[in-house]
Amino acid sequence: RGSYPLDFFSEMHYSQSYKIQEPPSLSAPADSVPITGREVAYSVADAPALINPVASTAATLQRGQMLYQVNCAVCHGATGLGDGPMRDRLTTAGYKNPPANLTTSGSVSSGEGGLAFLIVSKGFAGAYGMPADQFVMPPFEELLTAEDRWAMIRYLRSIQ
Repeated sequence: RGSYPLDFFSEMHYSQSYKIQEPPSLSAPADSVPITGREVAYSVADAPALINPVASTAATLQRGQMLYQVNCAVCHGATGLGDGPMRDRLTTAGYKNPPANLTTSGSVSSGEGGLAFLIVSKGFAGAYGMPADQFVMPPFEELLTAEDRWAMIRYLRSIQ
């Protein structure tokens, strides 16, 4: 309907339309920077160089603690020792690695916390490109803003 098996006559209503005096829209160049508010994607190699843009103030630490208690304490425990209520359930379900102890050295204590930011953003398996069934830490970049994730990193650095 409206087309021929072989189009001998190109008709105007089949062509791409433009509004009056509007140039054709062009795609963005491959290396352009988005201005739509999307975050820049970091790799594990880039993460240690990231600098925490959130200042370490009492309000930031309080917000980070609140966000930690709501999102992380169920697995990592109220004090970050990795002894949350979900620890036994994860072990029973067959997950090989228990939740990390966040008070000792590790990704949170290195540099400005860029690696920890990447792990919180992408989840543990997502940050390292591992199969999701090996590690159960979910990504939080869709749930928390970048500022909230950095505030949580500030809080984690304070409990070490």
